[in-house]
Amino acid sequence: SDPLFPSLVGELDTPGSAVNCVASGNHLYVADWTSGLKIVDIQDPTRPVIIGTYALTSCASVDVSGELAFLVDLLTSNMIIVDVSDPMHPAELGHCRLTAWPFDVKVSGETAYVANGEVGVTIVDVSDPYDPRRISSIPTTSPCFGLEVVGAFAYVTEYEDGLLVADVSNPDHPVVLSVLDTPGLAYDVEIANGIAYLADWFGGLLMIDVTDPWQPTLLGGVDTHDSAYRVTIAGDLVLLADKYGGLDLFQIGEAPDLEPIAVLQTPGNPLMLEVRDGIAYIADYREGLGVADFTDPHTPDFVRSVATFGEANSLTLSDDYIFLADGAAGLTVLDLSDPLAPEVVGGFHVPGYSVRVVLDDASNPEIAYVAALTAGLQILDVRDPREPIPVGSLMTGDRTIYLEYRDGFVFLTDSVNGFMSIDVREPTEPVLLATVEFPERVYSVHLWGEHAYVMCRNHLLYVVDVSDPMQPFVHREVSMRHYGRQAFIEGDRLYVTDEGFGFQAFDIGDPSAPRVLGGFETPGVAYGILKLGYSLVVSDWLSVLVFPSHCQPETHYVPPRDGLPARGTRAAALTWGPNPASGSSTIRVDLRRASPIDLVVVDAAGRRIRRLASGSWPPGSHAWEWDGRDHRGLRSAGGIFFIRLRTDEGVITERLALLGR
Repeated sequence: SDPLFPSLVGELDTPGSAVNCVASGNHLYVADWTSGLKIVDIQDPTRPVIIGTYALTSCASVDVSGELAFLVDLLTSNMIIVDVSDPMHPAELGHCRLTAWPFDVKVSGETAYVANGEVGVTIVDVSDPYDPRRISSIPTTSPCFGLEVVGAFAYVTEYEDGLLVADVSNPDHPVVLSVLDTPGLAYDVEIANGIAYLADWFGGLLMIDVTDPWQPTLLGGVDTHDSAYRVTIAGDLVLLADKYGGLDLFQIGEAPDLEPIAVLQTPGNPLMLEVRDGIAYIADYREGLGVADFTDPHTPDFVRSVATFGEANSLTLSDDYIFLADGAAGLTVLDLSDPLAPEVVGGFHVPGYSVRVVLDDASNPEIAYVAALTAGLQILDVRDPREPIPVGSLMTGDRTIYLEYRDGFVFLTDSVNGFMSIDVREPTEPVLLATVEFPERVYSVHLWGEHAYVMCRNHLLYVVDVSDPMQPFVHREVSMRHYGRQAFIEGDRLYVTDEGFGFQAFDIGDPSAPRVLGGFETPGVAYGILKLGYSLVVSDWLSVLVFPSHCQPETHYVPPRDGLPARGTRAAALTWGPNPASGSSTIRVDLRRASPIDLVVVDAAGRRIRRLASGSWPPGSHAWEWDGRDHRGLRSAGGIFFIRLRTDEGVITERLALLGR
């Protein structure tokens, strides 16, 4: 708790040699070499107690996923899957024979990755824990002792050759993207915020920028005692097991403050905002609706306030109207015929206190769903927006404070009772399907694909799998500075307002495993956030702040062309031609819905030749010409290349032959 003065609070002499361990809940799983797996109760860390054992000849490493432990036995060259649902009686389910001595194991989803010594990385399908099967491998030129898997990438230590990065989005066909030589002997690696922390033996602790996996960059390092062996990360601390020097602790530095490029004062307290065609509509609490000109985000101009009947908490837009959650006044509707001068034209005094409203259709809504605190979920018919009609409701327990709608289902948060999924396909008779409880009060929920991001007061962001609304479950949790208020998603970026801090950005290239990218403080209490062009706009109770953000590439539309080969997922189709190509080739992506994409051309060795597009793209057909040149403008030699399209549903990889000149 005090990194300057770490102190020993408990210890346990295990029968063998404890060489690796992982904590899960109140238990520590210890790879204890000749005595196998030891399961230790650490509920009282001052008095750890061994409560379970699974015997092995030479247990070298362990990883835990749910109720399964994955072990590697070095001398017998096996990976073993053990059921630890009863920690006092672990039982083997299945095992997989490996081809060399294994030193480390990491599990991601239904796949296990084994640092398999001389042969590199062995990839094992563990979807059936009773019958794990080797499916592929990543060869290395030097023995592999450690690895980490984050999202679609595997980070592999090559003893004498440094850090190898591979694309494992398709575990059946991993692709090596890059290798960065390091000064020492690479043993172990951990990833945080786009940085690889690598234990490099006499090279010390190295920091490597891996935000571009095709071009990792050595940032620097810290000398240790010439034996940097294992590394792990806890919050903003990097902990290094220095084999002959003890435990070293390092603190990850804070990023410098980011200054806003513009500040807009409003008459009230801005809570949430939406922007359309350069005009911002602001829920300005007791001052009603605020209207501001954001045509140039560097010089926003407040235009007017429109009085409403309550306290404007949040809003959503349809083609022609603003629907405002107006506190004690319920739902207030404003006409947008004049975008700079909206006019109150209707509303309905729903029970409770309205804090959030969403629509079933953003263009021509028929139903509005209102989070009404103690009155739960309120449902209104808004086919005539000037005269909303209540049609249904559902009491959720304590305080309904946030909700999202998708495809006939409402997903909401109740501050005490947690996260709920509700069937509203019949709006007059909403049905509660499932509840997920949390250890602390929850605040907001935001949907992305088959996942919901739930903000909780215990400073955690929870990833909830909602692929089956009948059975949502927590997939992962990620630490936040304080607790999240609202979020905005664009491409593979999740921007979250963090009460008491400002805002944070997360990489959700793998939607199930957000990675913290960074964040900045704001003067007030951050509530709303959205992206406007190249800028982030944050409402923080005291004012509206504009911050710079990363740029997105331009796009152009081309009509579909017949006669080109096509491959696709549910979200996207990829077409390309001519193939073979003697000059240039047209590569088209047809998106069935808005989606983040990353479109690159790689050579047969997996090296990136050219990135054609990245970021978030709207539905429709988008096309790019590849003229056979790399990112420096140099003409590539003829040969076989691969077009790789990554979306939020997976990766499409297709071959393209380029004829030499």
